[in-house]
Amino acid sequence: MFKKIFIMLTCLVMLSCSKGSEKLVKGRVVYNNSPVYDCEISVFLKEEKDKTIPPIKVVATDENGFFTLTLKKGNYYLNARKRLEQNGEVLMLVGDTKKVTVERDTDIGEWQLYSKKDAQIFGKGTGISGIVKGYSDYSKVRIYVYKNTNTNLRGPDYFKESKILQNGAFTIDIPEGSYYIAVRERAKNIAGPLSENDKSAVYQKNPVIVKKGSYTVLEKITLTKVDKERLSGVINKGILNIDGPVISGQIIKSDGRPAKKVYVLAYENQEMIGKPVSVSLPSDNNGNFKLILPDEGKYYIGARSKLGGPVEPGELVGTYTGSYDKAIYLKRGDKLNIKLEVHEVW
Repeated sequence: MFKKIFIMLTCLVMLSCSKGSEKLVKGRVVYNNSPVYDCEISVFLKEEKDKTIPPIKVVATDENGFFTLTLKKGNYYLNARKRLEQNGEVLMLVGDTKKVTVERDTDIGEWQLYSKKDAQIFGKGTGISGIVKGYSDYSKVRIYVYKNTNTNLRGPDYFKESKILQNGAFTIDIPEGSYYIAVRERAKNIAGPLSENDKSAVYQKNPVIVKKGSYTVLEKITLTKVDKERLSGVINKGILNIDGPVISGQIIKSDGRPAKKVYVLAYENQEMIGKPVSVSLPSDNNGNFKLILPDEGKYYIGARSKLGGPVEPGELVGTYTGSYDKAIYLKRGDKLNIKLEVHEVW
């Protein structure tokens, strides 16, 4: 009996000592000087480079951006991240890693987050500017900056995409170099071949030379409706063969939930760069998609929630990996059902 009581008392003492050795770490997370609610604060024993290593502790900020956690004495690395939807745009907010040495209660103060997308924006002061005319709805106009003419300034292989202001003006920050500019206004579809009522223009003085430290001012770019004869040729030629193979299936996130509004793309090269040979419509609310291929052959399949340009933080991306060489071999008339997993890029 005495032995049992002694063991219980010993355990209580150890537990009390263990709790007593933990120190309080607190701080406040802000973005653009406003508090960030439900921001994920992760604690690591080493600086997070291997993404497969889980944190030893995770807490979230309150409605005023404050967080508190308890840690034993030692050195730790704190990371902060928040997925924020703002004005229809997804921002992936992160904070610089905080190295914290815990010896006593510690207040790290205000922790400023920044958008990873903003961090990738090229330094201001170098790029192009100009005016677009002839549009019907400025919000549907997109300027596409290409590095070469390999895809005839079509498709999602552009270097950068930008919008225009209501008065048609634009300024695009890009590094020094040589570029080709195309402008399109789509009445309905945001991808695929141009259709009736769409407008387009290719800058007449391509290529555009951009010098470091200045903006190259382009001459006025005027959009015009797609030429009916050219449009008829595109339709008659057909991008898709009605007897071509069909890939359908479901797109899911890493947590198993269906991923909606994700495009499936087919490429003939394993690097999946350049213009895809086929692009699906966005997946539905259940993640279902259908991709019609132009002909039989060997294809590499990818998925993205945004068409064109470099992959950006906040996008959902994935690739088909269900074969030894990650390719799909199809014959005319084949119908294949697959499942694609996508993950959110940070």
